[in-house]
Amino acid sequence: MREAARRFFTALLCITFLSPKSSPSTSSPSEIARSAAWFPLAGFTLGLGLALVYKLLALVLPFDLVCLAMVVLLTLCSGGRRLSASHAVVKNLFQRFRRPDTVLEEGRSESSFFEFATAGILLLCKFLALSHIGEGWMVGVLILIPTLSGWTLVYLSRSIAQTSDKDSTALGYVSHVQTWDFWIASGILTLTAVWFLHVLGLVLLALISMWTTLMERVGAAIRNLPLASVFQAGMECNEIVFLLGALTLRKLVSLSPAPGLLV
Repeated sequence: MREAARRFFTALLCITFLSPKSSPSTSSPSEIARSAAWFPLAGFTLGLGLALVYKLLALVLPFDLVCLAMVVLLTLCSGGRRLSASHAVVKNLFQRFRRPDTVLEEGRSESSFFEFATAGILLLCKFLALSHIGEGWMVGVLILIPTLSGWTLVYLSRSIAQTSDKDSTALGYVSHVQTWDFWIASGILTLTAVWFLHVLGLVLLALISMWTTLMERVGAAIRNLPLASVFQAGMECNEIVFLLGALTLRKLVSLSPAPGLLV
């Protein structure tokens, strides 16, 4: 029981704004890797907390304000690291595909503006998606968002470990993540999606899996950023893709002309 509690605590540190290095007992790469299968479960627990806060706020606040509060809470849980990492990845990719003769020295004010703009766009996407999904789906979506983030971290870790040419020291805990960690994480995510969104959850997971595979190929091509930044950006990106996918399916349900699978 004590071992399970330690692994769960390590997983919770990894998917939030906290760092495993803050605790000596959870800072070693092998210890973090042994907790990889627990990442989605830690996210599920975090999602339960978000859903509880949503239910309490919904009693006293309008729906749009509650959605805004949920976006703020999701951002606070990651400590803003995912927004900064997303900006770094976008900047890296932009510079990679920009012609060499157009490369200019970027000033501090310009860099701050584009970082702020990136964060604003990502947060706006989350707010608009949440505020249009509908109250009936909110609890399930809020639980699934951090669960999906935990799964994304396991998926990217295992994929990078298999395809990267870096040594184990450079990869850190990633090199110790096993295939069975991925399958356990996938099982937890699948059960959660089916429980809350039923067959539509499976459709979303299929789309997310294909998208994550594509995103992993892009992430593997980024050489000038630490893996932590690439992973954080991947988690943020997957959350937004999931929200947009859930919104699309929700609209399809409401537009369904007759009783059937999508009703």
